[in-house]
Amino acid sequence: MNKLSFCLISALTLYSTTSMADIDISAGYQTPEEALSYGRTIQQVKTMLTENSYSLQNCEINAINYFAEPSADIYKTHIVECNYYIPSAQWGLQTDYAKIVMDIYYHKSILLYHVSDVDVNYFTVY
Repeated sequence: MNKLSFCLISALTLYSTTSMADIDISAGYQTPEEALSYGRTIQQVKTMLTENSYSLQNCEINAINYFAEPSADIYKTHIVECNYYIPSAQWGLQTDYAKIVMDIYYHKSILLYHVSDVDVNYFTVY
């Protein structure tokens, strides 16, 4: 492997937050999009990243498709992945990234979506 390839694929994980252990059922949302937009923990993480000069690169909500609806009253329905980066200087060879992964659950009894397991991973690509 040449030096350029090594530089492009090397990434250093700098920090990873711990995930929330419990589903926050105190706040419910009508749609997964509302959970992403208004979830308390995800908003705190987005604010922290913005304050530290990160810019949103992309954000996707991926549905989990089950063959049959789970029998559990609360089950995971979506996984959200958002990528942030710090724009580098014009000729900079180093880019800092942050990746947010969040799970969204559906509560069948109260017909609402809830947020849980918000993870943030930071890494640098040289």
